[in-house]
Amino acid sequence: MARLWGPLVGPLVAVLSFVCSVGNVPLAAVLWNGGISFGGVIAFLFADLIILPILNIYRKYYGLKVAAILTVVFYIAMAGAALVVEGMFGALHLIPAQRNAMVMQEAITWNYTSVLNILFLIVSVMLLVRFLKTGGPAMLREMGGAASEPNAEPHHCCHDETTPVAAHTARMPDTHGCCQEPEVAAPAAHSCCGEAEEVEAKASPAHHSCCSESETKETAGTGGDHHH
Repeated sequence: MARLWGPLVGPLVAVLSFVCSVGNVPLAAVLWNGGISFGGVIAFLFADLIILPILNIYRKYYGLKVAAILTVVFYIAMAGAALVVEGMFGALHLIPAQRNAMVMQEAITWNYTSVLNILFLIVSVMLLVRFLKTGGPAMLREMGGAASEPNAEPHHCCHDETTPVAAHTARMPDTHGCCQEPEVAAPAAHSCCGEAEEVEAKASPAHHSCCSESETKETAGTGGDHHH
């Protein structure tokens, strides 16, 4: 039974402990020494995708319903994969027989790792300063804003227009603003043989006219041949 409930319990332990994908390795060794099955250890390592902080991120970005679906799907995938791995390793006799995993304890020493830590700490500070100077906090606020309602009224850019904007528009009369509706010429009334058609016929010899043949000939004498 331990092989069955181990993969089912492992992800739940990871949710409650909510350690990262690196910090869960020593804790997995402790669980292995404590008697959890090999599949339970594998499921515990997989379960860093459903720890509490990440579940909260899922809820914020995708909503509560999608976050719940992701959690259930991930849990089933982790537990199922752990059962498969334990079955394969058990069939190949690759599961360790002894439970004596050693959790190494390190002390603070001065070595090349310390130099690299200091170097990349300086790089991190430089990147943080650049992030703050290039509008990073504003970008994060935009990302964390609430989504617009689909049934909300469309925003009109002329609402509460300030005086400086109006003064700027006055200084630049040729610039089209969103508050100035483009002037649309009213369509001229259609006249079969009006003055507009005669002028157009003079400018374009191949213009089609629906006038009588006499008027067409008269127009053709000044502008060119027309076809009825």
